Amino acid sequence: MAAPMAEFSNCAVPCVLPSRTMTTSDETFIPQGRTSSVRSTLRWFAPYLRGQRTLMVGVMFAIVVLLAAQTLLPLVVEELLHHGSWEMGLGALLVALVVIQLVSAHLSHLGGHHLANLGGHALRQRVFARTLASDTLHQSHMVRSSIVSRHTSDVDRVAEGFEATLISGVPGVARVVLSLGMLIVLEWRAGLAMAVAATAFAIYRRQLGHHLLRIDRARADASSRTGASVDESITGALTIRGLHLEPWQQKRFSARSHRLEEVSGHQGRATAWLFTGAHLTGLAGLVVVVVFALIAGGESLAAVAAAILYVEGVVRGLEALPPWMRSVQMAAVSEVRIDQILDLEDRTTVPAPGSMSIVATRGSITLDRLTTNSGSGLSLNDTTLTLPAGQIIGLVTPVGSEPDTLLALMAGDSDPQSGCILLDGLDVRMPGVGERIAFVPTEATAFDASILDQLHAVDPDLDAARALALLDEVGLGHLAELPAGLNTVLGHSGMDLTLAERQRFALAVALAAQPDVLLIGPILALAESETALPLIDRLRSSTVTTVVLGVRSADVADAVDAMMFIEDGDLSLDSHQSLLASNHAYTDHWLQRLTPGAVDLSVLGIDDSRVGELQTRLVTETYAAGDLIYRQGEPADRIVFTVSGRVEITIDGPDGPRRVAILGPGNHCGDLRLRAGERRPESARALDDCVVRTLSREAISAGMMGMLERSPLERRILASALRHGSFTIDQLRERFPELTSQDIDHALTLLTGDGAVRCQDGTYTVVHRSNAKVGAASVLDQLSDL
Repeated sequence: MAAPMAEFSNCAVPCVLPSRTMTTSDETFIPQGRTSSVRSTLRWFAPYLRGQRTLMVGVMFAIVVLLAAQTLLPLVVEELLHHGSWEMGLGALLVALVVIQLVSAHLSHLGGHHLANLGGHALRQRVFARTLASDTLHQSHMVRSSIVSRHTSDVDRVAEGFEATLISGVPGVARVVLSLGMLIVLEWRAGLAMAVAATAFAIYRRQLGHHLLRIDRARADASSRTGASVDESITGALTIRGLHLEPWQQKRFSARSHRLEEVSGHQGRATAWLFTGAHLTGLAGLVVVVVFALIAGGESLAAVAAAILYVEGVVRGLEALPPWMRSVQMAAVSEVRIDQILDLEDRTTVPAPGSMSIVATRGSITLDRLTTNSGSGLSLNDTTLTLPAGQIIGLVTPVGSEPDTLLALMAGDSDPQSGCILLDGLDVRMPGVGERIAFVPTEATAFDASILDQLHAVDPDLDAARALALLDEVGLGHLAELPAGLNTVLGHSGMDLTLAERQRFALAVALAAQPDVLLIGPILALAESETALPLIDRLRSSTVTTVVLGVRSADVADAVDAMMFIEDGDLSLDSHQSLLASNHAYTDHWLQRLTPGAVDLSVLGIDDSRVGELQTRLVTETYAAGDLIYRQGEPADRIVFTVSGRVEITIDGPDGPRRVAILGPGNHCGDLRLRAGERRPESARALDDCVVRTLSREAISAGMMGMLERSPLERRILASALRHGSFTIDQLRERFPELTSQDIDHALTLLTGDGAVRCQDGTYTVVHRSNAKVGAASVLDQLSDL
């Protein structure tokens, strides 16, 4: 007996986990020599219990009182039965010990669960904060599901291991030791009255079980929503960092984690009542045994009753050990998994500010001896360059690389191989500097929150009128028409929006933050001049000092103030026309961009001589299975040609969405109703991972009307007429406030001179001229309605 008692007193689970070196992969290896001991579990969890000393002392006191009552109760029973009659003093002591056991057991379980719950909440908060600060969101060390499980199930296992140790393991060991000691001097025979008590407990357990089932489901839901916040942060990592949404996202995560804590509290209270019912069953059996002994009489019955209680203590103590040991083992493994996040270094290295000097020009970005090799075909070699402040600068990168790589570096989201990027003379990775830069990545993500809530994440004082104005500025004014308006919740990762809408919404959030520098990836709105040029004009009139944006269109490149071009480790900065004249690699780059795609445009009924030019205006878009391509009721802005994958077409009805077609490669959807203000009569959603190519309303109209060879200003006026209908000069000036009256008059003179528009009583109307082709009748009939 000495060996087991010594083992229990050390409070260690006799199992040494495999001795392997811990890695940062998804596999969980235990460090060399690590054991799943209670001591190590308590030591590891202790930092997250700071500030809970009073609660801890109270729980330990309740456990000591419980153990004392359990030890004294058999002795009182033996003494009472030995006298063979009821004595008021001993009877009162017996009742008092029963009440003390019930109360102290309930309080210890309730307090122990609450303590573990608070510690789990604090641990979960720290893991999430570390996830935001480290490289975990890039999934370079572990996959998404593994990251999520470290925030939820692993934290739960550690908290459960601590709770089991506090309210089951240590008291169980102590009870075994005390009961074995007392049995040395006592003996026992047997008792049968427990059957009635056990039946009563089964009925009680059945009634409470239904309540516990509902609580368990609620906790599972709360845990899932907490995990969904982490998953959103992983999906929208670039958006969170580019727009500096870390505090807002941390606040949302804290709210969901707090909800999980509340539901877990309800679960713990129900479980505590269940334990109390079981304990009451045992004590009821004790009462029956005592009554039976008193009726039967005999001095030996006193020793029998006391011995039964001590044996019951040994059995219950031993029964508590296996699940406790298992809980501690699982907690030890989860500790290692969590440490794989907690031990990661910060994503970026904060430099010392001593050698830096603040420059006078606000919004000035400098690449200082920058060397980087991203492994994605984009590299710079010891590059030093200052971007002029107060300008809109385009960025093009070699085919096969993404501008987002350099833009993320400029936003301070990663470390270069050497050198640095400065904003007004300060490294962008320094605290307080990067917050002045907003970055809208190509893979922009919205969140499972309302439109207004997400705008308030960067500007808590933003009112509804300004929010509506921001949405209108980025081409999302139609979102205000949704049933809930600005209070519309956008779904997990913003999946209720299309990719283009998510990108534009991220831009609206960036503008709401009023940064000094705005970095924009090659989003779909910048893919062609008809949508990009109005957006660029709005950026010029905003409070942003310097804008750098990814460019995929030659017209957009010509509209910005300067272009950056990266080739073979070198970075060139000049106007678009100057680079075309002096840089052969830059010229070759645009020739590659203008290669026609394999899309049949004959369905549009456009003259063959204009199809080649329209091919260059096709925009490639990719969608994951389940992504929304366009929504019923939104403005009809483009036609969609399926290159790969399948697209589902649905129509909303009184019973929900109804499928009307499935389109495969070679088909198209979204046939444009080219009347001004036309809305989509159907929705399109990707059934598989899809690649599509799209052509905008303006580009199609331009091809039909011979607009493609006109100047950008003439095309903008014609595109505006196609989108909004006939116009007057005053209306045109309101639509293009950045244009001078001389510019507008000159463009209108050219358009009326060659018959593109006609003027009657001061109102200008587009004159449609198109060559009829087989299959184009319906499109031309719609054009005639303009």
